[in-house]
Amino acid sequence: MIERLFEHLRPLIHAILRRPAPLILVSLLLAALGGWGTTHLRIDSDFSHLIPSDYPSVQALERLREQVGGAQEASVVIESPSFAANRQLAEALIPH
Repeated sequence: MIERLFEHLRPLIHAILRRPAPLILVSLLLAALGGWGTTHLRIDSDFSHLIPSDYPSVQALERLREQVGGAQEASVVIESPSFAANRQLAEALIPH
C-alpha cells in the first residue's frame, strides 16, 4: 500500500529533487505569513464578551462595572448546606 503511494508521488519527488528552490521559497513565504499572522492574534479574556448580552449574568456584570468600575472584577461565593437556599440567594442577586 505504501509502495503505491510512493509510486504515485514519484513524479513530485523527482521534481522537488531537481528544482528545490521553488519549494523552499514557498515554504519560507508560508512561514513568514504564519509568523505575521500569529503576531496579530489577540486573546480576549473577558468571558462576558463570549456570552449573549441579554443574559441576566452579563447584565448584572455590566451594572456592577458601572457601579464599581470597568477594570475590576468581582466574584461572589455562596456557601450553605442547602442547595435551595444557595439558588434562591443567587437568583435574588441576579434579577431576571
